Amino acid sequence: EYSSYDNTPQPQQQQRDSQEFTRRGGGSSLTEEQVEKIQDLLKQRQEYQRRRNFDAADDIRQELRLDYEVQVDDRNKEWHVATEGYVPAAGTATPQLEEIQQLVDQRLQAKLAKDYDTADALRDQLTAEYNVNIDDRVREWSIVGGNDGFANSHVQVENPMVNEEEGNMDDDDDEDDDIDETLMEVFDSGNDGEDDDDDDED
Repeated sequence: EYSSYDNTPQPQQQQRDSQEFTRRGGGSSLTEEQVEKIQDLLKQRQEYQRRRNFDAADDIRQELRLDYEVQVDDRNKEWHVATEGYVPAAGTATPQLEEIQQLVDQRLQAKLAKDYDTADALRDQLTAEYNVNIDDRVREWSIVGGNDGFANSHVQVENPMVNEEEGNMDDDDDEDDDIDETLMEVFDSGNDGEDDDDDDED
């Protein structure tokens, strides 16, 4: 008899699970040795997920959060350090790079201080004056509609915040699902099995 449910990983899933994670965002706070350690932990976690040992996979994710402040994006195979600053996306070029980066850094500090009104105002200023789109998920910013760094009135900029867990969209910094606000919380036993849930969603 054959079971109606087969949990054996399919070839496409196995290929996806074997992909290495890419680092996004800033990169000044970690040494080369720490980066190598993080990559090793991510590989171990992938192997535990492949074997459906989700408790061990959860333990590694918690270790990455608490020891290195690393946030893992399984869907896109990416990771970043939650407390590091935002950086220009690859290929971004503008004569106003320093001015934009200063405003982006100010917004991050406002978010960390939970001053969401200021963070929203800075985000709106960056959008209106420089056509800058900020991707909080990967800690990068880019210029929409070109790389000249100047506002373009005919470009329609959409900058929604996406809650990855719920799929909801929100324009306000005080409602986004940013890891900065939850990073230092102590994860109790209620988080057990969260890799199991992620795997089932995929």
